Amino acid sequence: QVDGEWVRVTDVETGSSGHYRATGLDSGTYRLQARNRSAFVETYYKNAATIEDADDVEVTFGETTSGIDFQPAEQGRFTGIVTDAAGAPLANVAVTLYELDEGAWRDVNGVRTRADGSYRIHAPHTGAYRIGFGDVYGEDLYVEEYFDDSASIEAAHDVSVVVHEETSGIDAQLARHPDVEEPEEPTDPEDPTVPEEPDDDEPSGLAGLLDGI
Repeated sequence: QVDGEWVRVTDVETGSSGHYRATGLDSGTYRLQARNRSAFVETYYKNAATIEDADDVEVTFGETTSGIDFQPAEQGRFTGIVTDAAGAPLANVAVTLYELDEGAWRDVNGVRTRADGSYRIHAPHTGAYRIGFGDVYGEDLYVEEYFDDSASIEAAHDVSVVVHEETSGIDAQLARHPDVEEPEEPTDPEDPTVPEEPDDDEPSGLAGLLDGI
């Protein structure tokens, strides 16, 4: 604590067994925080939600203070499926989680949809959030929207989640930008206007879409 304010001194990571060790600390009073923003709720020792409510930990230079353990709660999560207007799943759509902070919506987490259009996104704590969808491969093919079918985050619907629990069914159906051409429909082999197949010895063209894995 410096001039009445808690300041960060050091960061360490847990090993595969969950153990950690912070070394080189001077004698004094400390407070500790455990965080993993992708899956667990940030917590302070001892089971406190804020640094103000945390317990003091006394450290003596050259000695080890042990038993400073944490058991953070698993974050709540939202799940859903993103499709196009025809109901086909959309992969690699950016899904962004927003939280109201001092009157403004700020993003607190982001993921991309899987190949089947599904996603799972964790929320840092129990509360109300808003979720946005868009940015397919960064190509701006689809119109960005917010749950539930809103054009702006201000008009979006709140979605709530509780620590340890899942809120499902937060789906989206994205429309293509009007200035983006729709993919061509496959030609009908019975259509008489379809040109004949080229001979084997004639060069032929190939066209397609390479989808990332």
